[in-house]
Amino acid sequence: MDCPEGFRVFVDANLTGLGASLASKDPRFIHVGHPDWPLPPDALDEEWLDYVGRCGWCILIRDKRIRYRPREKAMLKRHRMTAVVVATSQNLDLGKQEDLIKQHWDVLKETFEQARPGLYHLTQSGIRQMEAF
Repeated sequence: MDCPEGFRVFVDANLTGLGASLASKDPRFIHVGHPDWPLPPDALDEEWLDYVGRCGWCILIRDKRIRYRPREKAMLKRHRMTAVVVATSQNLDLGKQEDLIKQHWDVLKETFEQARPGLYHLTQSGIRQMEAF
């Protein structure tokens, strides 16, 4: 599979509403269901992580347990990916997810644009690196 042109940030399926909202405002965002997304909605995590990693994209996910899953973590490390986990103590609705992104947009954008390999947590208090790759 070829990668669509340009720098992208993939928003995981468990944040599809947020991904669609971000993609409508910024063409660098891509999500499951996006016209440029080639994989099926039920693709295994290792499959989409490999594709996104080969494309050199960053990811925005909600699954903070990814760091404990050996195959998924290995994929993040192999491709030296930049992964930002929306890590809040409560499940945020779409409006609150968007507010969180807006609140920390400058640092989030810098993290993605500089493609600093590692796993980051985005919370109400900001972004912090949990692990470097």
